[in-house]
Amino acid sequence: MSRQDSNTTDETIAMTNTTPAYSRALFSLLTALAVLLPALVVLPARAAGPSTEPLLRLETGRHTATIWSIATDRAGRWIVSASDDKTVRLWETTSGRLLRTVRPPIGEGSEGKLYAVAMDPQGDWIAAAGWTGDKWDGSYSIYLLERASGRLFKRLTGLENVILHLAVSADGQWLAAVLGAGEGLRVFDAKDGFRPVFADRDYGADSHGAAFSPDGRRLVTSSRDGQLRLYRIGAEAQDRAGVGIKAGVPRFTLHNKARLEGGKQPFAVSFHPAPGDGRLAVGFTDSTTVQVLDGRDLTPRYAVDTQGLDNGNLGNVAWSADGERLLAGGRYFDGNGCPVLAWDQGGRGVRAVWPAANTTVMDLKPLPTGELAVGAADPALLVLEATGARRLALAAGIADMRAKLGDDFRLSHDGSRVAFGLGSGGQAPVWFDPDQRRLQRGPPPADDAPDKGLLPPRLMAPGLVVRGWEDQYHPELNGKALELEDYERARSLAVTPDGERLLLGTEWWLRLFDKEGRQRWKKAVPGVAWGVNISGDGRVGVAAFADGTLRWYRLEDGEPLLSLFISVPDPGQEEAAAGKENANQGNSKKDNANKENDWVLWSPSGYYDASPGGGRLIGWHVNNGKDQAADFYPASSLRQRFYRPEVVAHILDELDEGKALAKAGVTLAPLVLALPPTVELLLPVDGEGFASPRLAAQYRIHGKGDMPITGVRFLLDGRPLAGVDAPKPVPGVDQYAPLTLPQRDLTLSLIAENQYGASTPASARLAWIGKSPAAGPDREGADREGADRGTALALAPKASVIRPRLYLLAIGVSGYDDENIRLRFAAKDARDFAHALEQQRGRGLYQEVVVKLLADADRGEVLDGLDWLRREVTEKDVGVLFLAGHGANDDDGDYYFLPRDAGTRRLRRSAVAYFEVKKTLKNLAGKALVFIDTCHSGNVMGGRRGVADINVIINDLAAAENGVVVFASSSGRQFSYEDPDWGNGAFTKALVEGIGGKANYMKDGRITINQLDLYLSERVKELTGGRQTPTTNKPPDTPDFPIVVVP
Repeated sequence: MSRQDSNTTDETIAMTNTTPAYSRALFSLLTALAVLLPALVVLPARAAGPSTEPLLRLETGRHTATIWSIATDRAGRWIVSASDDKTVRLWETTSGRLLRTVRPPIGEGSEGKLYAVAMDPQGDWIAAAGWTGDKWDGSYSIYLLERASGRLFKRLTGLENVILHLAVSADGQWLAAVLGAGEGLRVFDAKDGFRPVFADRDYGADSHGAAFSPDGRRLVTSSRDGQLRLYRIGAEAQDRAGVGIKAGVPRFTLHNKARLEGGKQPFAVSFHPAPGDGRLAVGFTDSTTVQVLDGRDLTPRYAVDTQGLDNGNLGNVAWSADGERLLAGGRYFDGNGCPVLAWDQGGRGVRAVWPAANTTVMDLKPLPTGELAVGAADPALLVLEATGARRLALAAGIADMRAKLGDDFRLSHDGSRVAFGLGSGGQAPVWFDPDQRRLQRGPPPADDAPDKGLLPPRLMAPGLVVRGWEDQYHPELNGKALELEDYERARSLAVTPDGERLLLGTEWWLRLFDKEGRQRWKKAVPGVAWGVNISGDGRVGVAAFADGTLRWYRLEDGEPLLSLFISVPDPGQEEAAAGKENANQGNSKKDNANKENDWVLWSPSGYYDASPGGGRLIGWHVNNGKDQAADFYPASSLRQRFYRPEVVAHILDELDEGKALAKAGVTLAPLVLALPPTVELLLPVDGEGFASPRLAAQYRIHGKGDMPITGVRFLLDGRPLAGVDAPKPVPGVDQYAPLTLPQRDLTLSLIAENQYGASTPASARLAWIGKSPAAGPDREGADREGADRGTALALAPKASVIRPRLYLLAIGVSGYDDENIRLRFAAKDARDFAHALEQQRGRGLYQEVVVKLLADADRGEVLDGLDWLRREVTEKDVGVLFLAGHGANDDDGDYYFLPRDAGTRRLRRSAVAYFEVKKTLKNLAGKALVFIDTCHSGNVMGGRRGVADINVIINDLAAAENGVVVFASSSGRQFSYEDPDWGNGAFTKALVEGIGGKANYMKDGRITINQLDLYLSERVKELTGGRQTPTTNKPPDTPDFPIVVVP
C-alpha cells in the first residue's frame, strides 16, 4: 500500500479483504483469539484486581482511537460509543454534546479496549465489553452501566474470550454477546438480573455480528467460520438437558446454519425494521458483496448492486428507520475516503454515495428521524441526514500522523525542535520549540547551519542499506531479513548519523537494530509509528504515532523521555462543539481555523508544560477495583504539583527524568497519595427541565484515603451560586442541598476540594420550563441588549432578563519609582480601556457602568482597589479587572504584580502577590473577567531571570474552581510590546479596537468572549509580526456571552 492510500490501512480496522494484512488489534482479535484459551494455562498468576497505580491518558473530549461500536436508544435521543481508547462516551444526538465519559477498569496493553456496546431501547442501561477483565479474572466481562449516571452497576463475568459484538432485543429483555476464538454466543435475561440463559460454543472462529428480529422471535449471528446461525426464541418447558425450567420462559434453539455465496467471512447482520418483513442484510469482510436473505430460514433473496466497487469491503450493513434504504460501509475507498453507500427500494434501487469516514466505517445505526449515526476508525462519530449530508462530525481533534516521512518530519541537531504536519504528510505544517515553549504554524525559519537546521531522517549509510521497509512486512538490512513478528508491518525508518544503527517504526513496536541486524531494544507503541527521526547528535529518537503524539526516546536504551500532544480543532465539528447555544456559531469555522492549537508536553511521570488550557489534554486514570468505574484526574486539576516547565526543560539535556527532577529541585512522590476528591451530581439530571426556582440537589462526594473534604461549592454557569446551605461533607453518602436558581436555562455544577486540589466539576445543563416572570423596572431595556437563549448573560426570554451592573477596576503602571523599569503606555492603556467600557453606558446591556481607574498606583492603592471590586460586585453583576504593568516571579516561582513603589529585590513586601488577585476574582459574587498585560520587555529582575511565566496564572484563574475568564496579552514567557506608533501596548490597542466594534463579526451589535478572543489573536499577531500571541482561557462550564454591545 502506498502512502497516498494509507488512509485505508489495517491498523484501525476490524475487517480486511487482504489477508494476512492485519494490524496488531486485528491480528489479536481475528488470529490470536484462536489460540488464546490454550495459552491461558501457561500465563503467570493474575492480579486480584486492576492496579490502583495512576495511568496517564490522553483526553480531548473525543475518542482518540478507533470507534469500534455505537448504539442508540429507540427514540434516538442518545448515541453511545466504544473505542480502542478504553472509554465509553455518551452523546446527545441533537447537538452532539458529550454528556458523559465512562472509564471501565483498565490495565496495560490491550486490557480495557472496548469493541462492543449496546443500549436498551428505553435508554436506561448500557452494556460495553471487549478485552475486559482478563488481566485479573482470567476471563472476560461485560460491563453494565446506568445511562443517567454512568455508574457501573454490574459485571457479567466468566466469558471465555474477547467480546466482539453486543445486541439487545427490541423489548429490552435479551442481551446477546458473541465472542472470539470460536467461543460463540451467550444470551442474558436483562429482566431477570441479567441471568445467563443460553450458550452456543459450537463455532469454528470468532463472531462479529448478532441481530434480533424486530418481533423478538429470532436471533441471527455471523462467524468467520463462514456460517450464519439462526436461533428461534420460543417458550418450552424443558431445556436441552431435560432439566425443568419455568413454563412459558422463552428458550433459544439453533434452527439453521447457512454458508453464503457473497463471501467467506460474513460480518455484520441487520434485520429489516418492519416486524412482518423478515429480510436480513449481510455484509462481508472479504468482499464488497451485500446480500439480502430471508431472515426466517436464511435462504437468499437478492444481492445488492455493487458493480464497480472493486476494493476493500462493505462489512457493516443497516436499514434506514423506515426500511426504504439499505445502507453499507466498511473499507471500501472511493478515492476521497470510505463512504456510506445507500440503495433505494431496500437494496434494489439506485445507489447513492454519502461521504463519511476518512478511514474505515466501523458501525452504522439508523435514527428514527431518518438520519444515520456512523462510527469510524478515524476516529470520528458522524450523523448523516436522510439526504446523506453531514449534520454532525465529531472528530478526535488529533494530528494525522500518517506518512511522516522525509521532509515531512524534520528534527534539530539536539532533537528538541521538530517540524511536521498536523495533517497527513506535510499538510498543515507546524514546528515546535520546547526551549521557547512555542508552537508555530507554517514551516520553521530557514537555517542552513548543520547544528541548528531541521533535517529529515537519514535512510542509508555506507555499508547499511535497508529495503522493503515502507509499508512492508519483511524489511531487509543488507539483504538479510530483519526479524519482526508475524503480520507486523514496518512503516518508518531512520539511520543514526554514524551509520551504525537504525530505528524502525512498525505498527506494533519501535525497534533499534545495529548494522549487523541485531536488535538492541524494542518498545511497545501507542499506535502505528508513522514516522521516526534521530537527532543529529545521535542521542535521541523521535517517533510520530497514530494517537497524535510525538514521543522522544533515549536512543541508547529506548527509555521514554517526553511526549507531545497538539490538539487540532476540526472545522467540521463546530456545530457539535457549540450546538445551538453559541452566539458566535456563524463564525465558528473561522474561529477554529485561527484558533491557537493547545499543546501539552509531559514526562513519563506526568510532569508537564503546556499552553494555556493544554493541561486538560492529559490526565490520570485511577481504577477503583474491578466492579466500579474508574476516576479521571485532568493534569490541570493537579497543576500545583505537576505543572513543572523547569523539569520538562531539563529532560532532553539530562536524558533522564530523575536527573531533571533533581536539577529542578523536585521530589517525586506517589500520586495516588495526593489526589483531590471526586463528585457525583445525582439530581438534577443533565438535560432535564425545572419549573420551580427552588429545588434540592442530591450529590455524593468520594474522598481519597483519610483526607478530609475542605469545601463543597455549587456553581452557576461557572460562578459561585449564592445562598447555598450545604451540609458538612460526608464522603460516600448521598447528601442534599436546597438551591434557589434563576428562572432561565443554566448550567449547574458541583465542586469539592481537599488540601490537594479541587475535583473535576460534575455538571448538569438545565432548561427552565416554568412561566416567565413579569418584567420589572430593572429589566427595562432588555430588548435593546439583543438577549437570546444563546448567551450566558441573557439565557431566558427577553422579558425576564435582569440587566447586570458592570464594575471595572483598571490599573496601569508606567511611572515606576525605579526608573530602570518604567514603561511608556501601561497607565494610558488602563485609561483607554476604561474609556472604551464607559461607552457602554446607556446602550442597554448593563444597568450601570462603574469604573475605578488607578494610574501609577502604589501597593496600598492596588489592594484597596481589589477590596472595592470584591465589595461592589453582586451575584447579578459583572466584575472586570484590567492590569497593565510589570509582572515578575520571585525565586520560589511565585508571581507578583508590580505597583509603582515596587522594589524588584523585595517583592514580598512591596509588590502585590498573585494570591491577592486570585482571592478577589475567585470570590466575586458575579461573573469575573480579567485582562492581563504584565509581561512587558525590560530587565525587570536585574538579569536574575527572564520574563514571568504568565501561563501559570492563566491556567489557575480559569480553572473550574476559580471560574475566571482570562484574557492575557501573551503566553508562556513571551514579552508584551508597546510602540509609540500605536499609542498603546499591542494588546490594549487591539482590545480597544475590538470592543469598539471591530470584533463584531456577526454584525448583530454584540461582541462576545469568543469574538473578542478571535479578534485579539489575529490583530496582536499582525501588530507584532507574530512575536506576541495573546491568550484567552475560560472555565469549562462558562458559555460564551456578550461583553459589550455596539451601535
